[in-house]
Amino acid sequence: MAQPPVGSPLTVHDPPSVGPWTIHSRLGSGGMGVVYYATSGQNVAAVKVIRPGLLDVQATRDRFRREVAILRSVRDVHISQFLAADLLNEPAWLAIEYVSGPVLRDEVADNGPLAESAWWDLARGMAQALAVLDLHRITHRDLKPGNVIINERGPVLIDFGIAHPEDATALTATGLVTGSPAWLSPEQANLAPTGPASDIFALGSLLAYAATGRPPFGEGASVAVLMAIATREPDLAGIDPVRTALLRRMLDKDPVPRPSARQVLDVTRHRGPVATGAPPDSHAGIDAPTTVEGSGALPARNQASGGGPGDTLENAPQPSAAPPPSQAAPQPAAAPVTPPANSRVTRARAQEDVPFWRRAPMLLIVLLVIVVGGLAWLLLGDNDPVLRPNASASPSASVPVAPAAPSSDKLKDGVWLLESYQLLNESGGLVVTGTVRNTGTTTGSSALRVWVYSGQQSLGSVTTTVTDVAAKGAVSVRMTGDAVWANGAKTLLLEAS
Repeated sequence: MAQPPVGSPLTVHDPPSVGPWTIHSRLGSGGMGVVYYATSGQNVAAVKVIRPGLLDVQATRDRFRREVAILRSVRDVHISQFLAADLLNEPAWLAIEYVSGPVLRDEVADNGPLAESAWWDLARGMAQALAVLDLHRITHRDLKPGNVIINERGPVLIDFGIAHPEDATALTATGLVTGSPAWLSPEQANLAPTGPASDIFALGSLLAYAATGRPPFGEGASVAVLMAIATREPDLAGIDPVRTALLRRMLDKDPVPRPSARQVLDVTRHRGPVATGAPPDSHAGIDAPTTVEGSGALPARNQASGGGPGDTLENAPQPSAAPPPSQAAPQPAAAPVTPPANSRVTRARAQEDVPFWRRAPMLLIVLLVIVVGGLAWLLLGDNDPVLRPNASASPSASVPVAPAAPSSDKLKDGVWLLESYQLLNESGGLVVTGTVRNTGTTTGSSALRVWVYSGQQSLGSVTTTVTDVAAKGAVSVRMTGDAVWANGAKTLLLEAS
């Protein structure tokens, strides 16, 4: 039986292919380009093709390059995964993973407000996505129901066309409001500076819509909606008290009292089906489950939303295998990776499993039998290797023990942030290159270690030292160590000392 078509049919104006991708149908369109369902061999993607001529404007080219940089640097189960891009040729294009399912806007329009359990799943997934963006110092600025896909793995945030890092130069002209009016924050409506708190307000509006089927500040003329956002209380009628209390905090007109994305995530993890993760006071608490148990997942329909594009990048992640068009692209499970048999990590683990008394020289045991009383204390004292094992015998003194694998990249420790990175395979060894930023307020130096994982298995670590990095400054790094290369998705954890 033939699979149902994905999206809408192509027109005579649509290209049959771009780069290695064969185009099959339209998934959506926007002011910046058209998104297509495309395949390359057994691989599948949503390919966004830039409208001709747009890249002639430097500001527009900068926007597309920024979107690629954002998608490439951020990885999370609730954020669309970057695959590849080409801005150097015509037409320019950007490929991201194909995520099947309805956008939230259409799901609510077709089936009404979400059930409470599905609502908490949505809140938890989007709070996690924003918390991950916050770690990368990125504000999305266009969080709306058309940019969230309801997929079997949970909600997925797409379209980073107007997102920007905290220190990026704004590309909008003075007096120009960016984003969709009904989902803007009061700061955006008043043309004031924006930050992560603006995304929290937008998420509050989106969640109110998911619970009621109506935007909390009304619809209609942009001026009227913007005025309501800036001056009126949100319409939360019909929402239960628990969710109303959370939404009122998120929809505070003043950005300062609004909760952070991490605080919203901590609240949502105690409601509905809770994904397994680390305690709320650690970065590992931002968990990335491949599925959300008991989510009451909504029926998947093949649909995606259009938006804006990227730049040519090397060593990009490979596209996932093509699923049937009516199903979500499966997330490949990372195969466990075992360190080489004679590696330092393997030897250290084997040594940890052997009791000290079996490792101690036999001569010491004989001496302990024949030396008695005060003579034993006088001769051995606190240096007795049986009473206090020699520190040099501990593998942790020479070989650091890998922390538990995080479920998504943890790239910040204290003031130090691995702002961007690239993984290289050098003769079977793994090398990390990229940029480290000092987010603190004073010049600093630090020894840095990056642990690399494949699934739950540590591949080892790489290290470097950064010296006299100015406050808010950044430095390029090349990190090497005992980490071994393995194919498949990888997760990174930064430690600073």
